[in-house]
Amino acid sequence: MKLKNSLLILIFLTACARTSSSDDEEPALHTLSPTKQKQKIGWLEKKLEIALREKKKAEIEVERLSSEIHKVQLIFIRKQLDETEKQIAELQKYPHLLKIEIGNLFIQEREALHQIIKDGPSPCAFEAQVELDRILRTITELSEKREEKPLFDAAVF
Repeated sequence: MKLKNSLLILIFLTACARTSSSDDEEPALHTLSPTKQKQKIGWLEKKLEIALREKKKAEIEVERLSSEIHKVQLIFIRKQLDETEKQIAELQKYPHLLKIEIGNLFIQEREALHQIIKDGPSPCAFEAQVELDRILRTITELSEKREEKPLFDAAVF
């Protein structure tokens, strides 16, 4: 009996429940007077204007933040590159210690710089290209030093 009553209550509530959808609102719009419809149009246009202004502000903020991120990334990469160049210069005094996997050098930095360049023309993109060239030059120099032949051939002595 309880189940039957619960089921009847559920059916009754479902039948009485009114969902709001665009179909329910559409007939209400047709019954509005032309003056009310014009007011509604004006109100919606104002809302659209406000939304477009907010969208423009958000786009400007996104651009500003993106530029700021790029600047900070460039500073960070420069510091890392400076430090690595110092370490490599020190290690070159002792070539037997210079066992760096050259191909994997600066992978994350190269990817970050590539992304900055790809994001478009900006002062940061130009600076990123300069730093990327610096990284590639360092890698090339290391590769060349690794391939250099020793001054004396051990077989001669």
